[in-house]
Order: sequence, then C-alpha cells, then structure tokens
Amino acid sequence: MPKITDPIKINSMELPHRLVIAPNGKGYAYNDGTPSERLIENYRYEAEGALGGLIQMGITWFKLEGSCFGGFLSLQDERMIHEQGRLVNTIHLAGAKCAPQMFHAGAISVPGTDQAPPPVSSEERPCFFEGLETTHALTDEEAEQATIEYAKAALRGKEAGYDAVNMHMCHGSLVTQFYSRGLNNRKDRWGERKKEWGDNPLLFPIETLRRTREMVGPDFPIIVRVSGDELLGPEEGFTIDDMCQYIAPALVDAGADCLDISGGRLLRQSFWCIGPPVYFPHGCLLDLAKKIKKCVNVPVIAVGKLMEPKLCRSVIEKGWADLVAVCRPMMADTDFIKKTILGKDKEVRKCLSCNMCMAVEEKAGGLRCAANPAYGRELTWLPLRKTEEPKNIMVVGGGPAGCEFAITAHQRGHKVTLYEKSDKLGGAVHVGSAVPRVPTRDLVHIVQWHKREVERLGVPVFFETEVTEEIVEKEKPDIVVCATGGLDKVPDVPGVGLPHVLTNVDCLQRIPDVGQRVVVVGGHEGAEAAVSLARYGKQVTIVEETNEIGKPSYCHDFARQMKLQEFILDEKLEHPIDVVINAKVVEITEDAVKLQVGKKEQIVEADTVVLALGRREDDALAKILWAKMPGMVHRIGDCREVRSIGHATEQGAYLGRQL
Repeated sequence: MPKITDPIKINSMELPHRLVIAPNGKGYAYNDGTPSERLIENYRYEAEGALGGLIQMGITWFKLEGSCFGGFLSLQDERMIHEQGRLVNTIHLAGAKCAPQMFHAGAISVPGTDQAPPPVSSEERPCFFEGLETTHALTDEEAEQATIEYAKAALRGKEAGYDAVNMHMCHGSLVTQFYSRGLNNRKDRWGERKKEWGDNPLLFPIETLRRTREMVGPDFPIIVRVSGDELLGPEEGFTIDDMCQYIAPALVDAGADCLDISGGRLLRQSFWCIGPPVYFPHGCLLDLAKKIKKCVNVPVIAVGKLMEPKLCRSVIEKGWADLVAVCRPMMADTDFIKKTILGKDKEVRKCLSCNMCMAVEEKAGGLRCAANPAYGRELTWLPLRKTEEPKNIMVVGGGPAGCEFAITAHQRGHKVTLYEKSDKLGGAVHVGSAVPRVPTRDLVHIVQWHKREVERLGVPVFFETEVTEEIVEKEKPDIVVCATGGLDKVPDVPGVGLPHVLTNVDCLQRIPDVGQRVVVVGGHEGAEAAVSLARYGKQVTIVEETNEIGKPSYCHDFARQMKLQEFILDEKLEHPIDVVINAKVVEITEDAVKLQVGKKEQIVEADTVVLALGRREDDALAKILWAKMPGMVHRIGDCREVRSIGHATEQGAYLGRQL
C-alpha cells in the first residue's frame, strides 16, 4: 500500500513525498511579471513548509494580451530568466522544488496595462468578463505561433532553474478555448475533430505539448493541469468520459509526464471547482482523479478541497491518485505539508473555505487569507517582534478579532486579559458555521484554532463577563481593545416589535421551531436563512429592496454567491422559495407583511418574519471608554466595521503588531 511519505518520480524529477502545492495566482509580483521581495519571501516560507516537495507557482504569463489581471509572474522574454532565477534560488535553498505554470488567458484576459494588444481566442467572442473587449480570432499561422510561444516560455523556465513546468490547460484558458467543443467551432485544422479524439478538437493542446517537449528535451518534467470535467454537459464542454477516453491519453502521448486534475470552467456554473467554497464537501473533485488514473500510465495529481491531513493520506493509501495537491491549506498554514508528513495533524491551522483568497476585490494588493492574516505579509509581519514596553491590555470580546489580537499581543510580550460575555470563544462564527441544512461548518475552524492557541499560550480569559465602565476603572488597563462585535439592524417599520418577528441570528438558532409561512426581509444577509428554512419544508418568501439576491456582505467570492443563488432558486424544494425584489416593507402585522413594490402594494401572509438586513457596529462601550481614555481605546472587527471573518482577523493581527 503506497503512503504519502513514499518518494515518487515525475520523469527525471524525484520528490520525497506525495504532497505538492497546487498552482495559485498570488498577485504579489510586479506588473511587468518580475518577482517582488514580498513574493520571494512568501515562497520562502512555503518552501520551508513543503519539506522538499514541489511548489507549482500559479499563473505565469508569457504574452501580455494573455496576462489576466496584474501581479502575476511572467516568462515573456529572456530578461525574465534572470529575474525568476532569484525566486527559484530562494526556493531551492529551502530544499523544495518548483514549477512555473504556463498560462495564456485568451478570452479570460484582463490585461493590467493599456499597452496590451487586443485579447485573442479560438474564435471572435466577447471576453468572459462582462463589459470587456471582443477577442481576435487567431489565424492559422497565429495559432501555430501560439503553440510555439508556450514552448519557448517553458524553455525559459527550464533555463531559469525550475525543476518542471505545469501547463495550464483548464478552467477556460486559451488552450481550453481550442479543445473544449463548446468554445471551438472553427472549420480549419484547429477545429478538426478526428475519430481518435472523439468530438474534441485536440490539435492545439497536442501541438503545444509536442513543441514544448521538443524544446525542453526528453527528461524535463511536463505536468499538465486539466479540468477532468467541465461539468457543463456534452453540448457546451467536455465531460469526464471525453477526458478518460480521448483527451487524457492524447495529452500523455503528446508529452505529458503527469496530469493534475481540477474541474469546471471560469465564470460558469461549474466555476466553484476552481476553489470549492464552504458549501462543498472535502474531496469534492476526487472522483475525477480516480477515473482518470485508471486511463493513463503517468502519475495523477488529485486536488479540490483536500484540506484534512487524514484525507490526504487516504487518497494515496487507497490508490485514488499518485499525489495530492493542496493550495488553500498552505495559505492557512504554510507548514501544512510538513505537519501532515510528520503526523502533527492537531497542530494544523485549518482553512475556512471562506474564499477570501478568491475574491477579486479582496485581492487588491495581493492574495489574503482569513485564517492566516500574515500570509503574503511575511516580509514585514514575520517573525513577530517582541515589545520593548509591555503593556497591560484588556480585550473585550472573544470573537475572531479579539482572539487574533490577544494571541498576537501575548506572543509579543504584552500582558493580555480577554473578557467574553458568553460562555465560549468565537462570537458570531458559531451561528454562521452552523446554519441548519446549509453546509458552512468549515468556518468554525477559526474558532477551534483560536481556542487552542489561547489555551496553549495561557492567555487569561474571563467568560460570562460583560465588561462595563466600572470594571475597566477597577482593572486600570493601559489599553482597552474593544472587539464587541455587531448587532442586527432593525428597520423603523410598524410591527417590528411583534413576538413573531425575529432577527436573523435568532432565526438561525431556532429554525425548526419557526412558523410554516416565513417572510425573510433581506435577500442578501438572509439568503442562507431562507435556504435553511426552505429545506425544513417551510414556505419562504424573500423580500429584497434591490434587484439582486444572494450576495451577503460576508460572502467573498463569486463561486459561493453563484451556489447560494442556485440554492435559493432550487425548484426541487418541497416549497420553492418565492422572491420579491425591488420591494420595501411598509408594515408588519400579526399574520402578514405589507410591501411596496414599485407603485403597487402587495401583502404576503406570514407566521414568522425574519429581519435579515445586516448588522451594525456594537460600539457603545468603545465610545464611553474613549471619552475617558482618549487614545488608549481601540476598536477592531465588527465593532469597528461589520464585514467578515477575514477582515476581523486582519485587524486583530495588525493591531497586535503595532501596540
């Protein structure tokens, strides 16, 4: 029986174990594609945690029109050989191996500069990101030249010292735009569908790999990342049957030494495969790798929410794949691989699947992690610097912000005391991670980590203690950090005080007991509650003032929003959810809710009304204390601005380093 600690070879490259880091675009490089010191230091930490394993570097563009956002590495010309060599040397010094991921966005392209040429694709089509340009359809000669450019970039990677190359042929990028049948209706050779290829136009990926093999030589490892199934149906994309019977064998014959199995396509209903959000089970793409492994004679890498050390080991031991790739787990804990190999499972800081790392708006300035706020900030945040002036600090509130601050400040040498009005740490995460019949359990990982660290470090905690002005005067702290969280917003509408009217938090804690007919006021913050109620057989009506639903403020990424909207619109529910948009609540009565929808009045019958209009800052104590201790009171987390777990941990970690 193979084990995760067994060595394995990919062509000439020998790896000491079966865990590799999956490719991801960090956004820390300079816009010209050269590695920044920040990026190099981040990879140094990952390399040390990889325990000699392979780091796949994420998006590495080689043509400006295919760069897709800014902040990604480049192998566009000879100058980059030297620039990337600095990064490679750092990784090698830490004992790990590395591979760039050759990427061309095609119609995904969002160039980071106005000087970029027009985007290209297999056909003329609108760019996948709405509102951008129309692509130029590559001519026969241009398509052939594009395959050569992939190969030249791979050769530059080899010359820069990389140990292997990963070819991005998935998720709707340029190569996929040529071989996914729904994206290529060309009538020339680049659209040809030979019998041995099934109904798949495979010339472009085959030629790309053939030319790459010619340039890098027979011994240089070529890893190919594919979507095992685009999960769009046989009309729009390729399926797992296509991949097993035709595509995977053809890629191996063309030069692939290893297949890295992801799934889905960007900005479609299968977008979730790229970073499965909290709603999906662990190992949700495993079946794709298992099936493909049976069809090829090269190593197969499994990926897709493989976040538990025990599951990673099982994948190898049961023969489902030859290697396991982890991405988000290495962000949450850059020692994840090391701890898994050494059997230190209990010491792992686990990913929350919140996908703060996937959200474009959250990646301004580079990728960020809710579980590990220091990720990407290693250059300035690590190692922690001991304070020269220890202070007596009172922390009010044991949610993510308060705990992250307390742990950080304690490690720096401050005398920290934590006060929590309930009987446990975690704050509102306990509610958000336990939505009945909506799988959000991964979010509780931050609570488990904070509880473990607070106990391990011996930070004093006073539970069931609501801090008042009098307690602060008695304790006489040097500094007070208020992390008192938020409160549900309650609209100024007649009837909100009736006994059958609940806040969102109250509802989530007693869903089985609410009435049969439920009106949820707030189609964003109340979306998960509405789905939960409907899955309990309740008749649910969502009332939303805007023209959209399913985009709560705490929900970072597009994939999770898409899935939440899919849950809401599920016609298979016992009672499908009714949605009323552009509607304003006028009055709540004992058995109904009166709405203003445009110029019309509408009445919706209700046994229970749920107010889910978001939360506001609970900053009353902070304001009182500031008046008496100006400059000595700080607010973090929802007490400062109601946002998400990631923003709370960031603020706690930052303030803990500044005081």
